Amino acid sequence: MSEYDIVAMGAGHNGLTTCAYLAKAGKKVLLLERNWYPGGGVSTQEILTPGYFHDLHSSVHIMIQGNPMITQDELGLISQHGLKYKYSDTPHVTIFPDQDVLVTYKRYRQNLRKHCQVVGQRR
Repeated sequence: MSEYDIVAMGAGHNGLTTCAYLAKAGKKVLLLERNWYPGGGVSTQEILTPGYFHDLHSSVHIMIQGNPMITQDELGLISQHGLKYKYSDTPHVTIFPDQDVLVTYKRYRQNLRKHCQVVGQRR
């Protein structure tokens, strides 16, 4: 007989979430990951320059804010593990091949001004 009820492959955010719910339901879960870090694309890694960290693919991770896992703290991520989201005033920056930069701000008017400025420069 196996030591585990479930053996799952891949510790990306979907695998982690699924296994967390299975474990909460009383299942013995083994989650395997080929990388040295969990989280898959929703992780932050030092990939280009030492000391600079980048989100690999998690630009829309904010969508999880409406999920019951967060809104109802179903897995205790907030109450038991201290999960806190930090929000940047500049959530996204695009750097063009010519080194021109387009910064996206949280404030609408600031965003509009900057976008109009960059579009005008790029014509």
